Amino acid sequence: MLSDNLKNRRKAQGLSQDELASRVHVVRQTISKWENGLSVPDSDMLPRLAEALDTSVSMLLAEPAAPEEETQIQAVAAKLAYLTEQWEKRSERRRKIWRGIFILLGLIAVLALFSVLTDSIPYQAVIKEYSDGISVIGGYNGATNIYIANSVLQTGVPVAALAAIAVSAVGFYKTRRK
Repeated sequence: MLSDNLKNRRKAQGLSQDELASRVHVVRQTISKWENGLSVPDSDMLPRLAEALDTSVSMLLAEPAAPEEETQIQAVAAKLAYLTEQWEKRSERRRKIWRGIFILLGLIAVLALFSVLTDSIPYQAVIKEYSDGISVIGGYNGATNIYIANSVLQTGVPVAALAAIAVSAVGFYKTRRK
């Protein structure tokens, strides 16, 4: 009774015989004798043992757990294992969804950046033609001024696309399987 309860409580608390011995101010061999049933602790030692093992004296002196209590514990453990499995599946599903969202965001941003860059190619050709072919002392003509104003307004799309690509890359990295 006492020896089994003492050993089970010590192991449940994750204590070694040395650690328990130092808590109740005895040597390790004394704990070993108590657990093997070769001796029993004094009556004044029982409260210190109970306190060190975070239990009561009556629990230390009680009969070991009945088999039906063990089956109840096993049933609770099985339910906890099932709930943990369900939580892991849900977490994995959420990780995959977020990973897909980040991939999609990155693709859209790359396409938007590509679209803006390909749209600017004709404008760049016009600018080059004006700057190479015509020498204007007073500045650029009206068409070129419109292009410059238009290109200043369009710089927001590439900047937003680059920011979205960066966010997508970080999100893609953070949602990897660890």
